Amino acid sequence: FVFDGSKITVIEGTDTNYSIVNMAGDEIEAAGTDTDGNAYYIAADSDVAAVEIAKKGGSYAFEGTASDSSISVKKDSTAKVSILSVAGTTNTLTDNAYNNDDIYTDNSNAENAVIKAKDGSDVTIGGTGKLIINGNGKNGIKAATNLTIEDVDLTVKSVNNAIASDTEMTIKSGTINVESGNDGIKSCNGEAPIGSITIEGGNITVDSVGDCIVATRTLTISG
Repeated sequence: FVFDGSKITVIEGTDTNYSIVNMAGDEIEAAGTDTDGNAYYIAADSDVAAVEIAKKGGSYAFEGTASDSSISVKKDSTAKVSILSVAGTTNTLTDNAYNNDDIYTDNSNAENAVIKAKDGSDVTIGGTGKLIINGNGKNGIKAATNLTIEDVDLTVKSVNNAIASDTEMTIKSGTINVESGNDGIKSCNGEAPIGSITIEGGNITVDSVGDCIVATRTLTISG
């Protein structure tokens, strides 16, 4: 996927379990094709175009800069999904304040995060490129189950939690810089004692209003 403002160009790979959707979650039609025959999608005025990965998952690479866009893995998915930042590129994903249904209660389709993985999916964020995430709505990265981060040069700025998983998070390697209006790196699911964080390596810097790193069950740092 190549992001360019409100435009998403799809360069087909092996895995094609995705849809390009609008803010309401409805699939949108391609606006045309580029000179290489790749389909591109453009959000309508006052709407967004987002990548929604289906239950079968897969491995997807992306590059570019997106405004008012997100990546989400569908609810009740058992997929293993890899989101990879392309080597040698700097990539930015940014949402807007409306992506928060706590404040904008009329927005029933808010994902409340720039990258959102829903129940049942295992998500890895990696690649050797640079990824910048600006969570202007609520969270930067939010996973309902297992989240792994490796290799990537990752910067997350968010008004609420920067990087969060309800159950389990593993940081294997990479460079991670976090600025958050609430907690920085978090694994927690309400009152249930099931949140675990394992840090095996990497260079991590956290500047947060709340806790820098918090896990409700176990926090293991080995690298």
